[in-house]
Amino acid sequence: MAGFNVPDWRKEAENAPIPLPEQLPGNLLELPFIDPSSENLCRYLARQGRWTFDQHLAHLPRHGTGELHRAIYHAVIAGLSEDRHSTEIHYLVMEHSKRKGRPPNQAYKEAADSLINAHRWLSGVDAVVKSGKVPNERMIQWEEISAIATEDDTLASLQEASGEIPPDQEGVLRKLFNPQDYICCAREKNDAQTYPLESWLKSGMKQVRLMVPNPMSKPWGINQKGRQSARCLDNTGPRKYLVVEFDFNEGKCEQCDALLKILEQMGRSIMDMNAALHAHLQQYLPLAMVVFSGGKSLHGWYPCGGIPEEQLIEFQNYAQSLGADFTLFIPCQSVRMPWGVRENGAVQEVVYFNQEVLQYDRK
Repeated sequence: MAGFNVPDWRKEAENAPIPLPEQLPGNLLELPFIDPSSENLCRYLARQGRWTFDQHLAHLPRHGTGELHRAIYHAVIAGLSEDRHSTEIHYLVMEHSKRKGRPPNQAYKEAADSLINAHRWLSGVDAVVKSGKVPNERMIQWEEISAIATEDDTLASLQEASGEIPPDQEGVLRKLFNPQDYICCAREKNDAQTYPLESWLKSGMKQVRLMVPNPMSKPWGINQKGRQSARCLDNTGPRKYLVVEFDFNEGKCEQCDALLKILEQMGRSIMDMNAALHAHLQQYLPLAMVVFSGGKSLHGWYPCGGIPEEQLIEFQNYAQSLGADFTLFIPCQSVRMPWGVRENGAVQEVVYFNQEVLQYDRK
């Protein structure tokens, strides 16, 4: 509450109990089962002085303090540890965060995201997602993918449409970010560090392979396990770029293998297929850059600063239906550094660049 002068009557109204509706909405997501003997759950239950679910709800900070996101997550953890139903937890957390000033659509999605992450942590699943839906193979629209991949666009045509490509890391990063922006980079997966861009460039970017495509708000944050981290949601600033990766490969599924055979007969590769999908998606969001992963995939950078969350979610869901990797939609997820060099020596080449669509502040 620091910095907020809230009248007593308003505090009472915000903390008044919220009754459950006669009928709760159905399950939002297929969430991992939490075994009562799971290590993380047992460790959480053993904590001394931990708050109950109701206590967490009563002490949610107001919207705008910067602490509400983490408080929502911890409230969800407490509710699941008390064996409350996920839909009840989602409803109550959402309604309480709306009372604290969170916009309804943001309150709904943040409660859902926290529910996914809390289920995965308590059940022992390491990966953390930040998406409105957990994808499965049935969501992928193979007929639409096939129609897009067999049209005119290929990797060569995408490269031909490119503007002037900056020749190195410094050139690209100076186009994408401001010198004072905090940028999180890593040489290895678990080696993330956050510094202003200018500091990175002065110290050298040798062997830097990974980066977060969104500027960070501060050098350190507290991750969802309560530990200090240079790369977590707590210290990730507003989303500036949405990165989409298509990473198809032989053996993925029958539909994918059948399509790859058709493309082979046409003299096209997986890279041509990935490029065609990026060329298609730029109808919905501008495409600023495409980076070769050094393997078989392409990372497309889509500027999205100031675009409403609802529109971004719609775009993400559509990209997922075309086979995009949903984990890259996490704002703090690392992606391949443009012009970095992979462990196998492959260069993470920038194959397309369009400076005209870049959105950034030059203040």
